[in-house]
Amino acid sequence: MNHYIKGMLSFFLLLSLLACGVSQKHYQVVESQLAVKKYDAAEKTIIKAKKSEYGDNNKLLYLLNLGWTFHLAGKHVEAQQVFDEADKTIGDLFTKRTSDDIAAFIGNDNNLPFEGEDFEKIALTITRTLDFMFNGKPDSARVEIKKIEERMKFLNSERKEKATYGEDAFAHYLSGLIYEIDEEYNDAYISYFKAYQAYKKYESKYKTSTPTFVKESVMRYADEYANDADLNMLKKELTSVNPKNLKDYQKEGQLVFVHYNGYAPKKVERTFKIQRGSQKDLTQDIYMAYPEYVSRTKRVAYAQVSINGETFKTDVVQPIDKIAFIDLKERMKRIWTKMIIRRVAKFVASEVAGGSKKNDSGLGDLLHLASNISEQADVRSWRFLPAEIGMSTISLAPGKYDINITFHASNGAVIDRTTLSGVEVKAKEKTFKWYQTVR
Repeated sequence: MNHYIKGMLSFFLLLSLLACGVSQKHYQVVESQLAVKKYDAAEKTIIKAKKSEYGDNNKLLYLLNLGWTFHLAGKHVEAQQVFDEADKTIGDLFTKRTSDDIAAFIGNDNNLPFEGEDFEKIALTITRTLDFMFNGKPDSARVEIKKIEERMKFLNSERKEKATYGEDAFAHYLSGLIYEIDEEYNDAYISYFKAYQAYKKYESKYKTSTPTFVKESVMRYADEYANDADLNMLKKELTSVNPKNLKDYQKEGQLVFVHYNGYAPKKVERTFKIQRGSQKDLTQDIYMAYPEYVSRTKRVAYAQVSINGETFKTDVVQPIDKIAFIDLKERMKRIWTKMIIRRVAKFVASEVAGGSKKNDSGLGDLLHLASNISEQADVRSWRFLPAEIGMSTISLAPGKYDINITFHASNGAVIDRTTLSGVEVKAKEKTFKWYQTVR
């Protein structure tokens, strides 16, 4: 076996080793720490694993995971610093797609830096917006939320096919809330109208319901700011929606409760093989690998917020799990095309190299073995995200409130509960609170 062929074999195997992503053990440790709210321990686990688990190719994934942990811990400054670096890393990766492609073509997509799915990039901006709102900084939240529409336009222009996830309904609704705080009611209406239109698309695409508070929000301003065509359409579609009188509403404040529920689906590797003749071993068959999302069990279906004897049920405002499944499904044609081209190239190279060595009949088999081993699906994802985000927006007279929250299974059984004591609601302001359930 000459040096060239040995080098080729070694290169295939080296690429497969270098392409290993973050281990399941690491995720299991961190997720178990997050589940019991041991945020400091989770932070230390992630930071300690920066080089050993993440490495240079998973820099963005490291930043997203660490930033999310800071976010849950209420470490606002640290979270925003890490998320800011994640934002910059996303921008850098958009302009750095040349030499790395060769390694991905010869090995697999794990040899490329992790860029994140489109919905994960938008989730980053939404998380940053919420983090500002949780910490009473609506001006900074406004700057952040404005990035989403431009980022979504850019992501859509990058795609080679039309995507179901073409705009984000939740982002529009958050934008409307922020405009309301600044008393820019025309802009608030526009954002609420966009949210309503986008949620109607969510209904057909993701089988979710348009939240009642979204309908009330758009109708609250429709008479004053909608054009005739939109006003007629809204009154026809939302005949049963009766929002609170605008003047009364503007004298009150709003409690915005955000429910992070479950864990986002994780990617797993699926394989299949093309059998060559009657042989059934790795040196003869051609193996292919592709990613697939798998849902993770969550017992909690919704939350109920109780204030002064009134109860408000949360609605799903961001079905991250459903977005992830459909978004990947729509990209599978491109993933398959790239995979087939790569595997054909590897197969031909192995056949040619093996056939050229008459006195070394096993060389071709060895190269097929190496190319099969190097074929791995890219299963990296921001899996600490919630499976879905629920929300309830409640108008209240100014004052302090004790808020009782229960978390329910689909059959109504109470699984968890918490109390937020002494929550202050101010006129014309929005008080954001959150809670996470992962069971």
